[in-house]
Amino acid sequence: MIDRTAQEALELVNEQLQLARTEAGHAVVDASDVALEEVLGALRGMMAPVPRAPGVELVVEPAPADVPALRTDPGKLAQILRNLVANALRHTERGEVRVAARLVDDGTRVAFTVRDTGAGIPADDLERIFQPFERAGDSEDGRGTGLGLPLARKLADLLGGTVDVESEPGVGSTFTATVAARYGAT
Repeated sequence: MIDRTAQEALELVNEQLQLARTEAGHAVVDASDVALEEVLGALRGMMAPVPRAPGVELVVEPAPADVPALRTDPGKLAQILRNLVANALRHTERGEVRVAARLVDDGTRVAFTVRDTGAGIPADDLERIFQPFERAGDSEDGRGTGLGLPLARKLADLLGGTVDVESEPGVGSTFTATVAARYGAT
């Protein structure tokens, strides 16, 4: 219990600092070439020990064969995906969280979808959840910091992309993070 509380406090501080750096324009992109399967494989390993409701399955689909190596900041991309998947696992009581990637926009961007079978998000909250410390509906259950989604969106923007959400209460949510396939390419 103490270890978990300490870990959550550290996560909150780190997310606050990273969000502040990004908003102030001080975040640095450390771009390098990375295979999409490497990104997805690291995500599988990173998220395997994350607590979830009994019976909730995390499915990370294999990388499509047609996606060449990405030129991006692997650490920032990992944080975007980690925040989206952790959020989905936190709010899914049964079913699955499924992660997939594909090329979009004529191959200039990669879209990562994180689809869950969770509670869903009311339409009135779909933009509010991207504001720091805001949560959907009456989600005052103490789960999460309220910084993961705003940080994911800011980092995606930094990497030449976006984070969007579609959701239906009682059915689930789909978060889509897009990033430039070749960061810095014009």
